[in-house]
Amino acid sequence: MTSCVCFGPNDSYLFNSPKKWSHHNLPPAVTQLFTQEPKIRDVHELALGPNGAYAIIYKDAHGKTMLSRKAASLRSLFGLLNIRAQLTLASQKISENG
Repeated sequence: MTSCVCFGPNDSYLFNSPKKWSHHNLPPAVTQLFTQEPKIRDVHELALGPNGAYAIIYKDAHGKTMLSRKAASLRSLFGLLNIRAQLTLASQKISENG
């Protein structure tokens, strides 16, 4: 299991560690991933944007990597993922230097 932390608008967040999930005020479709049966196994990346926009890459109950998204356009989806990727790289650099 990977670790993933994401903060979004309206006090939304996801904290995913190998032993615990914690989330608040996520878009309904994302929340459903954590409450439906069978439940997902892992979250690799999550980006949250305005007006309920999101992009999530996760591993489903059967181990298949999936992408789910809601964005006004592909351009805004890639913008969300680009911001998330930049934050992930910055976090890795801090960890290496810290």
